[in-house]
Amino acid sequence: MGRAFKELAYPRKNLVISTKIFWGHVGGKNQTGLSRKHIIEGLRNSLKRLELEYVDIVFAHRPDPATPLEETVRAFSWCIDQGMARYWGTSKWAAGVIEHYG
Repeated sequence: MGRAFKELAYPRKNLVISTKIFWGHVGGKNQTGLSRKHIIEGLRNSLKRLELEYVDIVFAHRPDPATPLEETVRAFSWCIDQGMARYWGTSKWAAGVIEHYG
């Protein structure tokens, strides 16, 4: 995608680019889910593949019952503070799951 963005030469300001985090390389807790480590490393890897400095939105693809929600929220907030993403959100989260954490 990074190469395509450059070849098409669309102005970055005209694009809304997103990525999602959850699955990674199978092989351990640090390579899947929504732990701080996986969120930060997963987003960094996605930015490298996209050849971008930031994405407009990064999605927590699905809930991770093995990681405290506060850890997930803080990690995404940190990524935003670092300029890696503008916003974060959820994609495959049922309303009941979000209410459960609230």
